[in-house]
Amino acid sequence: MESRPSTDPTGEGPGIVDDPLRLYLHEIGKVSLLNARDEKLLARKIELARFLKEMKHDFLLRNGVPSSATNIELQIRAEIVKAASLVSLIREELGYPPPAAS
Repeated sequence: MESRPSTDPTGEGPGIVDDPLRLYLHEIGKVSLLNARDEKLLARKIELARFLKEMKHDFLLRNGVPSSATNIELQIRAEIVKAASLVSLIREELGYPPPAAS
């Protein structure tokens, strides 16, 4: 039997192609990693998507129909109003002055 030289997609010599782990490590080294800023941004997007998915699911369970963008917006506004009053109570309890009017 004749052995054919293996084709080397990496250009690193025949040894790397014969070892799948070395090939994987070589290829993954070509992929740029996220920096801290990009990783935080991606995490925020993932959390927002999860939050919206949960809101849509809750709306469907409560109302028996899928939510619209308007329904989601109204629900978010209601949550903000609840949070604002809670923040105000916490601020008063901690003795912080009220925010300046804008």
